[in-house]
Amino acid sequence: MTTGYPLAPDLRIWIEAAVENTLTVHQLNGFVELCHSMAAVALRRKIAPMMLDSGVHGTNYRDLAYDCIAELFQRGEDGSLLQIRAYFQGVDRAAASDQELLTHLRRIVFTKVNHGVVRFYGESDPDLGKILRNIKLSVQALHNYAVVERFGETYLLPALSDPLEELPPFSREELERALRKNATPDDHVPAMLAHLSRILRGQHACSRLVSLTSVALAIKSIYCAPGSAEPGHAAAEDPFTVPEILSLVQTTCREVLGRMASEYVDSGKVERDMFRNYVEVIEKNVAQRFTGEDSDGHSLYAGLQSLVPSLSEAEYRSTHRARLEYLARLAYKRSVEVLRLNI
Repeated sequence: MTTGYPLAPDLRIWIEAAVENTLTVHQLNGFVELCHSMAAVALRRKIAPMMLDSGVHGTNYRDLAYDCIAELFQRGEDGSLLQIRAYFQGVDRAAASDQELLTHLRRIVFTKVNHGVVRFYGESDPDLGKILRNIKLSVQALHNYAVVERFGETYLLPALSDPLEELPPFSREELERALRKNATPDDHVPAMLAHLSRILRGQHACSRLVSLTSVALAIKSIYCAPGSAEPGHAAAEDPFTVPEILSLVQTTCREVLGRMASEYVDSGKVERDMFRNYVEVIEKNVAQRFTGEDSDGHSLYAGLQSLVPSLSEAEYRSTHRARLEYLARLAYKRSVEVLRLNI
C-alpha cells in the first residue's frame, strides 16, 4: 500500500535519533516539516475552507497543521520527544522498511489530526463538538460500534457486522435522509446511534463504515431541523461533562487499584512509591480513552518514564510492563461498567 507521500531519505535517521534523544536542530526541523506536510494535506480533506472563517484558529491550513502536531514534539524533562520516542520504541525498526516507517509516522500524525479536527469543530461549532464527544463516550461505554481508522479518517462500524468495504460509502446527505426516517429531535445521541446501527445492518447497497464526522453532522441536522425545540437541542448534551468523566474515572481507578495494592505492595512485588506512580499513570491513561485522546500501551511507558526519568526501556519491559498493562485493563474495564450504568 502506498502512503501518497514521498519517502524522506533521512526519516530512519530522524526516528533513531528521536529514540536515542540525539536529534540535532537541523534534523528536528526536517522531522517537523515532514509531519507538518502530512497534517496539512489531511486537514484539507477534512475541513471545508468556509470553516476556517470562524476565526477560532486562524485562517489557513498551515497554522492548523502546526497546532495539530505540536503535542508530538513536546519534550520531557530530559529533552526527549516523549510521544515519538515511546511510539517508535514499540516498533521493530530494524525489520521495518522505509515505507513501513513512513506509514507508522503517518498513523500517529493522522491520529493527532483527527483529535485536532474534533477540537476545531468543537470550538468553532460548540453544538457539533458536544455531539462528537457524546458519540465517542457512547461508543466507548456501550461497545456498539467498532472504531476504524482508514487513511487518516475515523469511521464507525456496527459491532460484529460485515463492513461491506467493497461497496460505495454513504454520503452525509444519504445518512441524514436515512436517519430522519427513524430518529426524532428528542432522541439522545446513544438512541441516534442505535437507529443508525439498525439502518446500516439492514442494507446491502453501501459500505457499513461511516465517517465519524459525517455521523455527527447528520445527527446535528436532526437536532437543528425546523420544528425542533431550538438549535443545539438538549438531547445533544453530553451525558457527562469532561470534569465529571475525569472524576468518575479517578474514583473508579483508585477503587480498583486500591483493592490490588495488597497483592502488589504488601507482598513486596512493587514498592509503595512505585505503585503510586502506577496509579497516576493509569488514571491518566484511562481518562484519555474516555475524553477522545486515543491511548495505547506506548503511553503507559511514556507516562511512567515522565515520573521516573531514569527508567530504561529494558527495565520497563522486564519489570513494569506486564503489571502496568494488566492493572490498566482492570481499571478501564471497571470504568466502562460505571459509565455504562450512568448513560
